[in-house]
Amino acid sequence: KRIWLSEVLESSQKGKRFKPNLNLTVYNAWISHIPKLTLKTNSFGLRGAEISPEAGNEYRILILGDSITWAGYLPEVDTFVMQLENLLGKQPNNNVRAINAGIGDVGIEEETSFLKEIYAKVSPKMVILAFYLNDSRPSFGFESEKRLSWAKFLQKSRFVDVIYNNLQVQMYLMRHNILGKGYRYRWLYLSKNPEWKSDKQYFKELAREANLDWGAAWEEDSWGTVEKNIQELNRFSVENGVKFIVICLPVSFQ
Repeated sequence: KRIWLSEVLESSQKGKRFKPNLNLTVYNAWISHIPKLTLKTNSFGLRGAEISPEAGNEYRILILGDSITWAGYLPEVDTFVMQLENLLGKQPNNNVRAINAGIGDVGIEEETSFLKEIYAKVSPKMVILAFYLNDSRPSFGFESEKRLSWAKFLQKSRFVDVIYNNLQVQMYLMRHNILGKGYRYRWLYLSKNPEWKSDKQYFKELAREANLDWGAAWEEDSWGTVEKNIQELNRFSVENGVKFIVICLPVSFQ
């Protein structure tokens, strides 16, 4: 049967989490257009196989991120998380486990709270933040794309989920005269014009139109949240004797 996004996500004041023990079949996946693939979560709501409480001799790498890390449009073996595990596992005497802690459409505040929530359950030796340009995104989205902050306690409601994720976004797009040119993704429409490669002003317009996605990085006030949370992620990691690494994922236009 077809299921709603709200049926695979759990929401709280801390943000969104994937439900544990999911076993989903995805048809004609977004972006990749793979005809059929399987998505599974373990008892911790993490994509991939079950994780024992004790690490033993495993060197565990926990990778925080958004939909790029989760990669719900790819088989697990093709995600960069599994490719990292397989690459490091080829080295002599390496028993590496890369753990996918990606959650679609989240920001760095949720990634920070998720690390604190999941850390003791997986006991990683290294934490990697797969940073993307819209990681300043607050829980449940930027204020410009919604007006339902008063209804966060209702996020488990399927009705509110539909309103929150569709109607409010489209109202924002209507106010900005974007409807009819690609909805939230009008920047894709603009990107078809090769002027973005040579005209700085056109590129800035492209980034402004993508402000609900990667364009957020071109908003100066977005970086305060990012810096604050990277510092907190580093502090938490150091406090627990864990190596902390940030990798920056660019947008193709860069």
